[in-house]
Amino acid sequence: PVQRAAHPILLFLLRRRLIVAPLLLLLALWLPGVAQGWFRTDAPVYAALSLNTYLRPLAESWSPAFGDTPYFNKPPLAFYLHGLSLYILGPTMLAARIPALLVAGATVVITALHAKSLTNTRTALLAGLVLASSLEFFRYTKTISLDLVLTLCLTATVALIARPKARTPHIYLAAIPLALALLTKPFVGLLAIPPLTIWLLTQHRIASSPLPLPFQGEGGRAKRGRVRVSPSSLIPPALTHLLLSTLLACALAAPWHIAMYFKHGQPFLDEYIGSQAVARITSSAHGSSPWFHYFQLIAESYWPWLIPAALACLAFARKRTLPKDKPAVTLALIWCAFWFVILSLSTDKSGRYLVPIYPLAAILCATWLASFFNRAQLAALNRSIIPITATLAIIAGLSNFIPSLVVHKPIDTELNAVFETLRKYDGADPIIVGPRAKSLASNIYLATGEWPEFQDTERTKKGVFVDRLPPFDCIDYADYSHFLLLGQRYTITRYPSLSE
Repeated sequence: PVQRAAHPILLFLLRRRLIVAPLLLLLALWLPGVAQGWFRTDAPVYAALSLNTYLRPLAESWSPAFGDTPYFNKPPLAFYLHGLSLYILGPTMLAARIPALLVAGATVVITALHAKSLTNTRTALLAGLVLASSLEFFRYTKTISLDLVLTLCLTATVALIARPKARTPHIYLAAIPLALALLTKPFVGLLAIPPLTIWLLTQHRIASSPLPLPFQGEGGRAKRGRVRVSPSSLIPPALTHLLLSTLLACALAAPWHIAMYFKHGQPFLDEYIGSQAVARITSSAHGSSPWFHYFQLIAESYWPWLIPAALACLAFARKRTLPKDKPAVTLALIWCAFWFVILSLSTDKSGRYLVPIYPLAAILCATWLASFFNRAQLAALNRSIIPITATLAIIAGLSNFIPSLVVHKPIDTELNAVFETLRKYDGADPIIVGPRAKSLASNIYLATGEWPEFQDTERTKKGVFVDRLPPFDCIDYADYSHFLLLGQRYTITRYPSLSE
């Protein structure tokens, strides 16, 4: 009777609370300060590459570039996703964050639907809410993150393969998101295959285990015994399809890689494989952290969901996990443990590399939460979750009209003054940056609309050289007609002044 009397819109939302409620919660966390701040760390590089993708001729847009300088570090999928918004709305933080919200929202929806296929509707709703409110997940909706796009692709891959009854078409369909993962970051998508293989083996072993069964003995009398299992039956047919699906994904992603090699040759392989893949694992060229770095990160940031995650692990170890939740819990534990081990072995341990574990970790937390709360409490949550999350989203949206509310640090006034100086510069000499100053070059491009030139140490250039102080990069400043030197706090030092 209550549902019949409800407003049609509210009734529509209630019937789809499994998807709508987590999306509203994610929106509420995304909205505060949505237009504040400026591009930081790797974001200016990715924003500049994304925008440049749509401003270059169509025949060249598939090969990322800083102006005319090729970029070999990453494939172009994420740049296409973010570039359209930047092209339409301009190089602003709002334009950069809209695609990130859409990617995160799609990940939340897929996680909730996957949890429903493995468990039930109540657990699926909790999984969506847990993922949407996980700090190290939703914080990447505030910037341009390739790892967030990668997480969407991997989550879709897992959802298609790790099902209660994995059907062959689903496994081959998973080749599409897996290929997209390979077109987001070099080779990382292939890390999804080992944990999926292990999970399929565990589920097949349980399904085909030689349990005591009655069988007919001599004289037709029932006897107890064990079914004999042949060695070939220990390998599930799904593994063969998974292998072929992986090869299909590699074939789908191969054309871009082959085209890049034919266009750029050995320098592409040296950077794409040597620096971005091998060096990140084996050397400290991209930074180094202790082996326990990710455990420390989870302990510091995965609150309050660290508690139900730990209790779910404890229940599984003590064999108290509900039978209906065992496939989901087993999958989550295998997935998270595998990624923890692999990433901890790498020398480069950025926190964003851990983002792909959070969808499965959310399902792990949800299984314990669903078993902890009784039916009445979960029913109350079902009835009230839409009004609560909708109210939070409205409040978060209105918070943007509070002038004193600062969520994201604004662009440095000194750096902004540098951009203003460069915008006003109309000299014939080019703007020049250091040979590896990609972030600075990207910032200048986003602020002025013009790509600076990268310094060539083999020949002298007359132009405005932009550099940071200290230290000097062994530059013979007499070779340049103007200088714009940026100090540690982006203090402008002109020698000679651009106005002279």
